[in-house]
Amino acid sequence: MLRSLTGIDNGVINTRKVFFILLSLELVLLGIFLFTNYEEVALYAGILFAPVLIFLDPIFGLALMVITTSLDFMGAAESGVEGFRYLNFTLFHLAFLLTLVSTICSILMHQKIRIPSASIWFPLLAFLLLYTISLIRTPDIKEASLYVVRAMFLSMTIFIVIISIDRIWKLSLFVGMLIIVPLVVASITISQFFSEGSLFAPIVIKMANALGLPVFRATGTFTNPNALACFLMAGAALGFSLLFAKEIPSFLRLILLAAVITTVVGLLLSFSRGGWVSTFCAVIFVVVLQKKWSYFGYFAIFVIICLIIISIKTPQMYAVVFERLGSIFDPSQDASSTARIALLKSSVAMWFDHPIFGVGLRGFPVEFANYIDPNMPHILKELKEAHTIQFEILAEMGIVGLTIASWLFFTVLFHGIRTMKTIKNHTLRCLQIGSVALFIGYVINFTFATDLFNNVFWMTMGMIYTLPLIDNKYFSEQSLKELPQPTPG
Repeated sequence: MLRSLTGIDNGVINTRKVFFILLSLELVLLGIFLFTNYEEVALYAGILFAPVLIFLDPIFGLALMVITTSLDFMGAAESGVEGFRYLNFTLFHLAFLLTLVSTICSILMHQKIRIPSASIWFPLLAFLLLYTISLIRTPDIKEASLYVVRAMFLSMTIFIVIISIDRIWKLSLFVGMLIIVPLVVASITISQFFSEGSLFAPIVIKMANALGLPVFRATGTFTNPNALACFLMAGAALGFSLLFAKEIPSFLRLILLAAVITTVVGLLLSFSRGGWVSTFCAVIFVVVLQKKWSYFGYFAIFVIICLIIISIKTPQMYAVVFERLGSIFDPSQDASSTARIALLKSSVAMWFDHPIFGVGLRGFPVEFANYIDPNMPHILKELKEAHTIQFEILAEMGIVGLTIASWLFFTVLFHGIRTMKTIKNHTLRCLQIGSVALFIGYVINFTFATDLFNNVFWMTMGMIYTLPLIDNKYFSEQSLKELPQPTPG
């Protein structure tokens, strides 16, 4: 019994058991970090055990990368580095660096030198090359250099996911984290909404306060409610897609249903229109591919019931949701929508003056003052971000940049759609549909924001490419087992 608990069986270390012991310890320490006064003790103890956990296998590092992504402002270890506006060293960066080292060690130990063939590499390299060349034209070399470094490291996440997730149990762990962690964050968000921030009151950005909503706008463990919604979308889209899998047992299906319900409620309480629209599109994509329109009906009815229940507790909720939805179709209703249109006009004006290569990476915030639209609401003139990734790329890197970025996005999208038809395992196929739906959701979300360096977005691209590889490996191993074995003599 003791040997089993310690992960040592007949003198051989069982990596999976050791991992689950250490992961359980990390989750306990995370709970202590979030909900007690012993934050520093839990933080340093977690950092102490994390390297041991990660070096067992890179997949454990990927699990911690999902957890540390969810911490956002609470995971910041150092911020405000002089000369850089957006340079914040976080626990995610620590988890990523450890995972990268673990991946390199795994490649050397297992001699995984050959890079898997994938259609993403050429457009991805072209995109990174474009970013690097754009440094020549940038008016802000410090911020632009930081963006290039971030792009290069996050692109490595795709490679890490493809290399590390080569077994069903590893995939289950990674997807489980992408569903469970948003579930936890959504639970915190719901608690914040009804207690008006009593649970470690969030650091809400000035723009969110400027909206003047009559209800508390929860941000969960994030600084920005839009970033919260973007993170919760991952749990909602993947969990919803897995509900269509035939092989999943009933008890697990109930857990998935509970996770989807909780995550969607948390997403509603973020009051993020971009999050609502992108999640809605992801759900529609899953329903269309699965040809189960009744499921979308159930989903819509569930959302309406949630609104009614929450409105009983908070009467203003119903009016706020429909007011926010209405502003999507009538942008003149609030300052935020009017500001987005003004920012788009500024982006187009920049592109007209620099049509081929744009004003240079991170040039939009610098040049914005020269192209500001007179209709820009005075209270939001400090935004200085395009808030639409397509127009930001167009303004900063011109038609060449938009062409290469579109090449990258459509390459990933077409690969995902094409492999949906070839994946043999039904659960993996459902998961691929969910991954592509999530990818589409992120691209749509970037139309309302410019969070191209969203951690989970790059992990999702890696998962779209690794799922067909796992399916091929799974069925090749199964077919080998089913071959008739030679009889003695």
